[in-house]
Amino acid sequence: SRWAVLGATAIFINVGAEVAIGTQKALFLNTPGIWGVSLEQAGKAVSFYWGGAMIGRAIGTVLLARFPATRLMALFATIAAAMCAYVMIVGGVSAGYVALAIGLFNSIMFPVIFTLTLERSTASEEATSGLLCTGIIGGAAIPALAGAVTDATSFVASFIVPATCYVLLVLFAMRA
Repeated sequence: SRWAVLGATAIFINVGAEVAIGTQKALFLNTPGIWGVSLEQAGKAVSFYWGGAMIGRAIGTVLLARFPATRLMALFATIAAAMCAYVMIVGGVSAGYVALAIGLFNSIMFPVIFTLTLERSTASEEATSGLLCTGIIGGAAIPALAGAVTDATSFVASFIVPATCYVLLVLFAMRA
């Protein structure tokens, strides 16, 4: 099913963007000009990124009961892309806080992609679910790409990778 493949690609992109930000967050916050804090303090702050995803999931559940999932996902992905752009363009201490807040907007993407894909796929639910779960490998591939961008440029510039992912997720939501 074309939708099963699109959904697995969206899961690949979503998990990849989420993990790409999370894996580099402590080093990003440690960077002089961002927060410049110790790696220990930066590592502790990363919990706010993942905690934001948990809080966002609770808020998202309420919002999903009131608004169409496709529109909410498009909105959340647009906000996440804009936040990545803020980090790259503005930088500084505020960029550290904005980068941590991206977790709030990652919150609903995985379950919405999963549900939208199951609703639209012509393949069996079992086959579609299996393919969607395979898409999680994006959590290994995209962070490696973000790391390569970091090595070539900077932690700030590497936010172009998740920003691009979020733009692609907006397109997925609009297509759905």
